[in-house]
Amino acid sequence: MQSLLSIDVGFDARATGHLVRLADWRDGVRYHPEPGSCLGEAECRATTMEEMAEPLARAGYSVVIVQTANGRDVQCTPRDKAPCGDVAKGQWNGPAWAVQARNDNYWCVRPTLAKALKAAGWTPGQVRSLD
Repeated sequence: MQSLLSIDVGFDARATGHLVRLADWRDGVRYHPEPGSCLGEAECRATTMEEMAEPLARAGYSVVIVQTANGRDVQCTPRDKAPCGDVAKGQWNGPAWAVQARNDNYWCVRPTLAKALKAAGWTPGQVRSLD
């Protein structure tokens, strides 16, 4: 099981803005559940990318758990920490998914993984877990 707890990492990855790369997320992740707090811990176990990444983003972490076929990161972040780029019109509550466009370097930012991939020209079958 991976840990994002500041005592295990050596610093609070949320406070420093570090992008966390989770290669072995299927075994679960321990993390601080409250944004901005290092008190308490939670454990997240999930079977889908969204079930793993979104609770972590709601807790303040910026995570990468998959890449596109050509190695571009697919990020799930708190909405206010999403990369600048082609952002979906309107506001939404919750995490932001971001991926670079298939044929360009701009970021497509959307409220769901499926919408971000579609906006960037990727299909769900063209993403792979981190090595």
